[in-house]
Amino acid sequence: MQKNVSLQDLVDEIEKPRVRTSDVWRVVVAGEFESGKSTVINAMLRRPILPSNPALVARPKIRISHAITPVIRAEDTMGREFNASSMNELVDNKFLAHCTLKIPLGDLRGIEIMEMPFHPTGGIGERDLEVISDADMIVWVTIASQAWRLSEKAIIEQLPYNVRDKSILAISRADKLKTGADLDKIETRLQSDAHNFFSEIVFMQASTEKLNRAVSETRAWEETGGAALASIAHELVVTPMKAAKKAAE
Repeated sequence: MQKNVSLQDLVDEIEKPRVRTSDVWRVVVAGEFESGKSTVINAMLRRPILPSNPALVARPKIRISHAITPVIRAEDTMGREFNASSMNELVDNKFLAHCTLKIPLGDLRGIEIMEMPFHPTGGIGERDLEVISDADMIVWVTIASQAWRLSEKAIIEQLPYNVRDKSILAISRADKLKTGADLDKIETRLQSDAHNFFSEIVFMQASTEKLNRAVSETRAWEETGGAALASIAHELVVTPMKAAKKAAE
């Protein structure tokens, strides 16, 4: 029997203080398959570390954390673990389940970035719901040409109300739109249809050429949208993390 939800129930849920269940300070970059999650992560980190593979049938969950010496550890669907020398080495492996990438993260060191793919015809599992709900920042990636579909809304609606103030909507491939008027039209629609689910909307224009230039050119990094996401990550994750660690000392 479905439980009746009153207005007071909704108010209590919204105002309920968040209780972190993990010691890991986490940024979750999520979205449907082929939505541009890897490109968004590359832009935010200002380096092309994750390859994109549109033909990949099942994208594994990817965790990225800080380490001076790069290490890539993978696990397949049979539970077998192995090391890889580069991410490109894993692109054609259709049996990957998880991948852990440790690299120097610079100003974002101390946090974990997790890429989580969702199938448009499937829901969100209980474990995945726990992980994304406990995140310190959520970036939902949607493609500019078909931004904010009903299947995406159905997934986000399952998240608790009190995670929406730390959720960002990243519009990938905005540079593929034909005109500025198209971008304005999409932005107007998203401000109307998606503003209840996200605290901010960031348009990404992260072509391969621009990502490569962003490594050394600040202007190019800003144009990709990666600089904006990195700044938000500092505000929502890095600063609170440092404050919590200092208070615990």
